Amino acid sequence: MDPLNFLYAFILKKIRKVDSIIFYTMDYAYKRFDNPILDWSYHVLDRFAVRNCDQSWSACKKIADVRRDQGIEKKRNVYIPNSPIFHGVKIKNADEIDRFSLILVFSNYLQVDFKIIFDSMELLFHKFPQIKLKLIGRGNFKNNVEAMIKDKDFFNRVDFLDIPSHSVTLTEISKSAIGLECNTQSLYWNEFREPIKIREYIAFGLPIISKPGHALVEEIREEGIGFIVTNADEFVKAVETFFNDFDYYIQTRKKVLALSKRYDKKRILDNVFLGNLEGQFQS
Repeated sequence: MDPLNFLYAFILKKIRKVDSIIFYTMDYAYKRFDNPILDWSYHVLDRFAVRNCDQSWSACKKIADVRRDQGIEKKRNVYIPNSPIFHGVKIKNADEIDRFSLILVFSNYLQVDFKIIFDSMELLFHKFPQIKLKLIGRGNFKNNVEAMIKDKDFFNRVDFLDIPSHSVTLTEISKSAIGLECNTQSLYWNEFREPIKIREYIAFGLPIISKPGHALVEEIREEGIGFIVTNADEFVKAVETFFNDFDYYIQTRKKVLALSKRYDKKRILDNVFLGNLEGQFQS
């Protein structure tokens, strides 16, 4: 629910058509719009919504921290991570995955830094000929992306997948070895963004290789579940670390799966609706 939509819910509550309102903030930014009047209006409405809702839910820990600093008491300030509901897709054992596969899920190919991916993968292909890169996007992105691949031998190791079903996407994630997050991170709200794809990777045990700039960077570092890279050399070294040392990969995968249990969305929602909010901000 964005702040403008909250006004409709607020009116419905005033005329007793609804009993309570949950204001769920999916994204946030200190500067949300370039237009100063529009930006001011957004923040005024946002603060109004937070003050007048029954519960404030946040899809990012950092947003929940902002709500706390805005004076929202703990019992109304709830962090709901972007963890997936499994839709019947099972977590694979290590011997069931594509050992040398990497996967990137995205909604808009224009916001992906394909250069760092392809520059790295074209080097890695010669070291690991069995490597596979799975790109899952929307629409006919292949024609726009394939021209960026310089090494045409590597081209046959790239799967361009336009998958309309979320459960099929989760299945592809579950079969992959490493999850990638390589957005350009150019939008104002990126520092308050916990990418859904990373939570999905974590849910299925995938170690992460990511560019910086989003709100899960410190978690990846502190939990030891992957690497944060800023250039192709760092990307290549990260992949080599996982592919050359299978024991290290397995130990990292165990860390990822242990973390995923702490972000079990069904358990979190059950606790919220039962009124058991203790420890909501503990990771």
